[in-house]
Amino acid sequence: WRFMLGLAGIPSLIMFLGFLNLPESPRWLASKGRKDDALEVLRNYRDSNQNATNELDEILSSLGGAGKEKNEHFGTRVFSMLSDPPTRRALFLGCGLMMLQQLSGINTVMYYAASIYEMSSFSGKHLNVCIREVLNLFERVRNQMIKKSTRLWYFFQ
Repeated sequence: WRFMLGLAGIPSLIMFLGFLNLPESPRWLASKGRKDDALEVLRNYRDSNQNATNELDEILSSLGGAGKEKNEHFGTRVFSMLSDPPTRRALFLGCGLMMLQQLSGINTVMYYAASIYEMSSFSGKHLNVCIREVLNLFERVRNQMIKKSTRLWYFFQ
């Protein structure tokens, strides 16, 4: 079962290798004053130089309206964002749930549950199916609770 869990890392490795060749965002490059680099990236992905130039002009005009945020220090923006209670609560809840899910490894266990139970000397396919269905039941209950709490959250705002 360790081999099966290790295989789950292959898609992440492929994605990481793909990110190494990914160009930087033209909007980010333009916001940092690297307009020539932004134009070069756009030229690689647009049909003509005119389309790339037009899009860069649109990007620059949209960045011109940023004004105050552009000069504001990153730490100040983060602090102002975290000082808003609803934003802070949503951020911590979302990040906490993602962290809990990743650290518990429940997705991998759910996927390979039947094989893990069989290798752990549980015998019989019926037992494996029953355990899997119990886990699915808990997952469905969890999903319904999340849906209901989300609807209530939007209702009371």
